[in-house]
Amino acid sequence: MWDELEKQKEKWKLSEVYRALLANRRARMLARIEQPVKAADEFKRALDTLGAADESVLRESLTDGLVGVAGILMFETRNYEQGVAVARLALSYDSGSRGAKHIVVLGKMGLKDYTGAHALLDELIEAYPDAIEFR
Repeated sequence: MWDELEKQKEKWKLSEVYRALLANRRARMLARIEQPVKAADEFKRALDTLGAADESVLRESLTDGLVGVAGILMFETRNYEQGVAVARLALSYDSGSRGAKHIVVLGKMGLKDYTGAHALLDELIEAYPDAIEFR
């Protein structure tokens, strides 16, 4: 059904926000059926579709979706490299995403880059001194 809607989008001239919402829904479905790589691609597509539209709540939701997919890649499939790559992708859309930064730290630890993880963790502790998850 979602693919058919996607095919018709040009004909219907859907707004960027609506197309981003469709891609968001599709990405979350893909994540639920254990296809995290495809889900990450859909979240990226949704964020790219959104473009310059001033929809901060939707942009934050899409970025959080990417962070969730990065977590799935690292903790369920043990693919730390790809998980870090997806978390960095989330950071490219929202450089202040605390969750994405945290996932990068955990991914570096999974890759046994303890020096890099420690440096990032120190930055997070300095930036968020009251955040208990970094202690």
